[in-house]
Amino acid sequence: MNESPYENNLMRRRFVYVILTLVVLIAGSVFGWNYLAGKLESDLNMQIKRLAAQGKTIECDNQRIEGFPFRVGLYCDEILFEEPSKGIKFKAGKVRSAAQFYQPDFIVGEVDSPARLSLPNIGGINLHWKLAQTSSRISLDGIKRISLNLENLVARKTKSNSQRIPDVYLSSLGIHIRAAGDDIASADTEAAIDLKNIQIKNLSEQLYPTHHFSADGVISGMNQALKKGKSIEKWIREKGLKIQLHKLEFALTDGGTFSASGPVRVNQSGLVSGKLDVKVVGIDNFVRILANHIPNLDKNAK
Repeated sequence: MNESPYENNLMRRRFVYVILTLVVLIAGSVFGWNYLAGKLESDLNMQIKRLAAQGKTIECDNQRIEGFPFRVGLYCDEILFEEPSKGIKFKAGKVRSAAQFYQPDFIVGEVDSPARLSLPNIGGINLHWKLAQTSSRISLDGIKRISLNLENLVARKTKSNSQRIPDVYLSSLGIHIRAAGDDIASADTEAAIDLKNIQIKNLSEQLYPTHHFSADGVISGMNQALKKGKSIEKWIREKGLKIQLHKLEFALTDGGTFSASGPVRVNQSGLVSGKLDVKVVGIDNFVRILANHIPNLDKNAK
């Protein structure tokens, strides 16, 4: 049965509408991606200039924006951060970051090892890891969440470093920061750190047995400082720190746990005060370990 001219015209119009819709979607995607890419690059360049004004340097070798059409992210072949006035320098391998086109407020990044860190009074340290990943959720009102996760971290002093520094091994390191209660309007910040399977060794012996460390609490006013773009170091020097410590725990694998909770204050001079509830389980294990490094501790500990 032959189709009527009306039906043919209707089909042609539908086909044209479909083509126009696809053109609008593609054009919108290209425009949106280019907008986000341009904003990411301009924000990065602005941050680099801001750091330069503070005497700090950050370099992204072969900087480029990639990921079209579904992602937008910053890529570097090598990254460098340096603060000469304090003798701090950090250099690492490739950097990859990405945000989904439909979720630009959630950013994930990875950094490849090896890396080299130089610190005052410590010297050069070589760093290796299996995975270094960051994630952050950022809104127009400020930072909602920031996380850093490291797996199988190994830190050893460089050959030219004459300091007596032990090797450090961690199976994992996690740092998590968010607005208190996950409320972006909060002035306070919730922070947590977790280190698993810590081993501290020198060339001849293991200085401390494998153990775990974790801490979490609320830092008063830090989220407000982050939203205003203040230097955290400068903010601490000006205001000090007020922390409500939910739990700090240090656990030995072969038995023994030290835990504490309560309010802690650090003044502008770095002096610490507080009122902590402390609980120690297996105290003999702690005494035995510390006695190897503190003279006369063993006979006075009781």
